[in-house]
Amino acid sequence: WKPKPAPSVSGNKRYAHKWQLGISYDPKSDAVLINVADDATLKKWRKTVGKNDVDGEVKKEYFRLGGIISNGTAQYTYPENGNGPVYVQLNRGQDSYNFYANPV
Repeated sequence: WKPKPAPSVSGNKRYAHKWQLGISYDPKSDAVLINVADDATLKKWRKTVGKNDVDGEVKKEYFRLGGIISNGTAQYTYPENGNGPVYVQLNRGQDSYNFYANPV
């Protein structure tokens, strides 16, 4: 699975951030890994979603989140002063997932 580039604002050729979002499932730890990268600053973050974070099976949550990432929209809030977690809002129709991802 390749990261999905974030949609860019048309008409503006220079960007402060160039976001990449990727998702994978780690069967060993039964966890969903959401990777966030900013190609403009070369910073990376990760959100781990485990069995304590979901109601039900982690693998079902992986498929749900994958659908939101693949077919929805994402908004990012860069951390103040460039340090700390990034805030991500994922939306697809009535389904959404908002989270903080920690630096890696």
